[in-house]
Amino acid sequence: MVAPALSDELFLNWEGYEEQLGEAEFHWAQRERQLDSPEYRLAQLREREERLLASEDMLVLGGAPVASRLLVLALESETPARIAAATHALLVERAPGVEEALLNALEGEAEGVLPAMASAMKLVDLRALPSGLPRLLATPSTALQATVLEVLGAHGAVPPETALSLLEHEDSRLVAAALRVLAQAAKPPPPSRQVLERLLAASEPEVRDGALEWGLVSGHRAAWAVCAALLSTPNARLPRLLWALGADEKEVLKLVALLDNADIRPDALWALGFSGWKVAMEACVPWMSDEAAALAGEAFSAMTGLRLEGRYTSPRTEDAATVLDENPEADLRRRMEELLPLPDSQAVADWWRENHPRFSAGQRYLQGSPWAANTLLDALETTPLRRRHALALDATLRSRGAVRIPTRAWVHQQVAALRAARALGPRALSRPFTEGLS
Repeated sequence: MVAPALSDELFLNWEGYEEQLGEAEFHWAQRERQLDSPEYRLAQLREREERLLASEDMLVLGGAPVASRLLVLALESETPARIAAATHALLVERAPGVEEALLNALEGEAEGVLPAMASAMKLVDLRALPSGLPRLLATPSTALQATVLEVLGAHGAVPPETALSLLEHEDSRLVAAALRVLAQAAKPPPPSRQVLERLLAASEPEVRDGALEWGLVSGHRAAWAVCAALLSTPNARLPRLLWALGADEKEVLKLVALLDNADIRPDALWALGFSGWKVAMEACVPWMSDEAAALAGEAFSAMTGLRLEGRYTSPRTEDAATVLDENPEADLRRRMEELLPLPDSQAVADWWRENHPRFSAGQRYLQGSPWAANTLLDALETTPLRRRHALALDATLRSRGAVRIPTRAWVHQQVAALRAARALGPRALSRPFTEGLS
């Protein structure tokens, strides 16, 4: 436990520090929401982070008394954003006893604590993590093991052999965490065909999806074949997205055909928006009067570059902010979709009728421009945050892991990664990741 300095406590403005913790909690929650929002872009995320870190700086200035009396106690909160903000401030502060307090909180495994603390630990420098964190990989709790594995993996601090040794574990959470570590490694170790095929056939989507990423970044054709086989099945959002990212103009028609299935249509539209083919643009237009109209409009806009604003939008019957407030427990992805602009189907159809000749068959497009490596990197700087995670995955797969844009990291780290990607030159991203699969 952090030892308080009682003589210092007498002179501290506790009400002010409580207010700063509340501010940090608010900005942390808003940042988490922005990362998956269609309304915000990288520049706005930077502004949010500046406010968050300013609040945390004030907490850190309080030293050990604030750490012990306020931040450590916040680890027992039922609010994930409060736990995360307090964890991050404690890791930055490094007051005496902080490491023990953080490890105790992790080992306590109270509901919501592990993911909240993990989100903070992924955002600090590796050297700021508790030195005792790796020993928790030997804990009997697989949930805690998986959390520690993901945190250390995010920092590149998990030896590949450690992750490989966990692929036989009976707990799917731990196997999925190990797969994510392997897929995100700076130099992903190639899987054996036997191991990969076993994991691709797993009944748990999180394991199968992890195997898909690991397989594709390692250049295995078996992973691509599984994507094809899963296109029309439930719980296959990632396989459909991967198909859109890697499919040629003929292959993408398999996704277009899925639009007739009402249950799969939302995921199919989401995926099609990353394909960039003219046939995909054309396929989105009829669905702009459907229940999935907003998703059809988003996909169409992402490919053609048409901004859905002004006369190209229709008013919603309910205010989106009200919908979000009234459904706090709803799936985050579905809640974010309520923020998408609703297209005016007739206006968009008229625009397409006039503009479709400038889009050529046989050419992929992104934000209205012919697809190129620089177009992809430009989009990663300017597109809404909700779409950047898929674009970053495309860059990683195309480059066989050489390009890593950490779309949930601090903005300055993302900008540095984009700069490094540009320095590699267009050849690193120019080929579809389906080329050269074996």
